[in-house]
Amino acid sequence: MNTTDATIAGTVAFLDASGNPMTVPIGTITASTVDYSVPGRRTVKFILPNTGSAIQTGSIRVTPQPGDRAPLPLAIFSFTSGGVRVTEAAVLGLRATQLRTYIENSGVLGSLGSIQSGLAIANADVSTVNVTVEAIRLDGTSTGLTSSLSIPVGGKVAKFANEIFPTLPATFKGIMRLTATTPISVAGIRGRVNERNEFLISTVPAIDELAQASSAEIGFPHIVDGGGYTTQFILFNAVTGQSSSGNVLFRTTGGLPLDLVVQ
Repeated sequence: MNTTDATIAGTVAFLDASGNPMTVPIGTITASTVDYSVPGRRTVKFILPNTGSAIQTGSIRVTPQPGDRAPLPLAIFSFTSGGVRVTEAAVLGLRATQLRTYIENSGVLGSLGSIQSGLAIANADVSTVNVTVEAIRLDGTSTGLTSSLSIPVGGKVAKFANEIFPTLPATFKGIMRLTATTPISVAGIRGRVNERNEFLISTVPAIDELAQASSAEIGFPHIVDGGGYTTQFILFNAVTGQSSSGNVLFRTTGGLPLDLVVQ
C-alpha cells in the first residue's frame, strides 16, 4: 500500500526459514522474487494460490528502490479444507529491537476449546540476530522464564509459547517481551481449537517498546457483542518501568453510551 502521492517501486523476495530464496507460485508465474510498482495512494496485491499439498513456510522481504519510501505491507493468510475456508488472519509488518505482545494459553494442547499463543520472528538484517524472550505475568512481574533464539540472515522462527518455555503453566495470561540485538519483525499468533476440532488462527499485534507514548485518547473502531459474537478487549502497558491508568468508554455506532456486560 502506497501512502504517498508519488509512485514507489522495489522488490518482494520470498525466503524460507533458513533465509534462502524460496520459489512460490505468484499469480500465474513461479518465482522467488517479484518487482512491484505502486502508484500514489494506490495498492498492489500479489496472490499465492493454493496449488499443491506440500506446505511451504517462510517470510517476505520488501526492499524499496534506493531513494524510495517503503510501502505499507499487509499479508493475509488463510486455510481452506474441503473447499471450505476454515480460518483467515492478517499480519502487518513491524521492525523494532524491543517489543511486547499478549499471550494466552488455556486447556490441554490440541483439545476442544484449547487456546495456544505463539510468535513468528523474522530477521531482515545482514547478520544473524540473537533474540531474548521473556514471559511476564499480567501484574508486570517476571515469571523467571527466559529463552534465547538465534535467527539466521533472512530467516525466521515460528513457535508456540509452550515450545519457547516448556515449563510455562498450561493456563497462562501475560506478556511476551522480546529484546533483539538488531531490528526484527514480529507477529503474535493465537490459535484455538473450535468445537468442530478445527484449528483457527488469528494474529495479535506486537508493540514497539521504544515508540513514543502518548497521553491522547485512543479510539478502537469496532466491537461486536451478542448473537453469538463476543469481544475480548486487552489493554497492556508497552513501556518498561511506567504505569498507566484511565477509563474505557463503550459507545454505540451513533456515539451514545453502550451498556455491556464486562467480565
